Amino acid sequence: MPAATPLPAPDDGRETAGPHPLGVHATRVLRAAYPLQRAVYRVHDWLYRRTDGRVGRLFARRPCLVLTTTGRRSGRPRTVVLVYVLDGDRWVVVGSNMGSRRPPAWLLNLQDAPDATVTIAGRRTPVRATVASPGERERLWPIVDRRNYGQYGRYQALADRTILLVILEPVRG
Repeated sequence: MPAATPLPAPDDGRETAGPHPLGVHATRVLRAAYPLQRAVYRVHDWLYRRTDGRVGRLFARRPCLVLTTTGRRSGRPRTVVLVYVLDGDRWVVVGSNMGSRRPPAWLLNLQDAPDATVTIAGRRTPVRATVASPGERERLWPIVDRRNYGQYGRYQALADRTILLVILEPVRG
């Protein structure tokens, strides 16, 4: 298995990529749906965390985990619920931020401090985060996109940046 690479420095998100591959109308429709999507995600996140994973383990038939990172500015624990795909004993999560030009805050936190905790159904596991190498991304991207009904491919088309796959590997002993 190719070695994972360290998390890269944050991208300021100011790159532009010319005409949008989805077309202007599709882009507007997808962006208009963001407030509703975010509201649904927030309710799911709250339920999952509040019940320690007993409610909300699946979101639209996709498994979820709670990722606890260390805030890069505050130094305080920060949690987020993410859909994941298993790759052996590692969890793979996607830094899509719903196709935003900016990476999600949890990814920026991991870039600063890659040690984190994954919680699934109340079971906590210390992990170390790395970004998938280009070879790993090439192998894993079709899997995560297919298991998420093509959503990540649509987000990638919106993002104007390469959406990173983050590998969360359990820390042994």
